[in-house]
Amino acid sequence: MDIHTFVSHGVKEYGGSLLSAMRRQLKLSHEEFDGVVTCSIDTEELARIYSEKGII
Repeated sequence: MDIHTFVSHGVKEYGGSLLSAMRRQLKLSHEEFDGVVTCSIDTEELARIYSEKGII
């Protein structure tokens, strides 16, 4: 299963609706998505999250 999202270049600020769409596309909870954006969730933790959800 592919997990991906798209962000336009050149935009300095993103609205809530775009961030919500990205969160859904990445199949993450609000807390998980915030962790990815703030870099408090590393690659290994993200892989664990996706593994627990049965995505990978």
